[in-house]
Amino acid sequence: MSAKQSYAIFLRLSVLLSVFILLGGCAKPETTTREVPVEIAQPVLPAAEPQPIDLTLKLPPPTPTELQQAVNRLYKDTVMIEAHQFLVGDFNGDHSQDLAVIVKPAAGKHQELSSEVANWILEDPQNIPLPDPTKPVQPFPPAPAPVRVEPADRLLAILHGFGQEGWRSPQAIQTYLLKNAVGNQMMLQDPKALIKTARRIKSFPQLRGEVIQQTLDGKPGFLYYTGAKYVWRRLNSH
Repeated sequence: MSAKQSYAIFLRLSVLLSVFILLGGCAKPETTTREVPVEIAQPVLPAAEPQPIDLTLKLPPPTPTELQQAVNRLYKDTVMIEAHQFLVGDFNGDHSQDLAVIVKPAAGKHQELSSEVANWILEDPQNIPLPDPTKPVQPFPPAPAPVRVEPADRLLAILHGFGQEGWRSPQAIQTYLLKNAVGNQMMLQDPKALIKTARRIKSFPQLRGEVIQQTLDGKPGFLYYTGAKYVWRRLNSH
């Protein structure tokens, strides 16, 4: 074989080797597959609807132990129940039973009861400014001065109930502490019956729930809830 023939064979082999290498480099790499877990959608459950309050269900009268537990839960050791004088009714008109109980400051706790960061709302229902119902447009009345509890004060603690359990419920936490609101002959009064017996009162307030009728400072009247505050109204006022 001549040198020329050998060189030609060498060129052919080089071309074939280059083509083989080129084809091998262009070949698709071997791919591996893996299983991906598929998440199964969980069914969305509808939100639980609030249970209606059974208005026909009559709660038993409170026992002294229940009264003390309710007062301790909200006021801790700052007040003492006075002779277990109380009323139960729906004062704010939400169909849940509320509690009104007469208390007095515990020894050395009157300043704590007056704290502006307390969990209760401290008010004097005889000093709540109300808008004039005969005027369609009027400025906001000035805010009353802060109420201060004195050691000898008799106070009316009102606990708004929650749900079917009323004031006994652990979720019943809205409470008012009222100064100058404890009188004589305290009784629960239905708002419709009160309206019939007090026709002479002009611009009679809108009553949301039951009221507390009593004689305060020798004058008959009633305590009612406005939707935000408790207000004292004399029966012979105009």
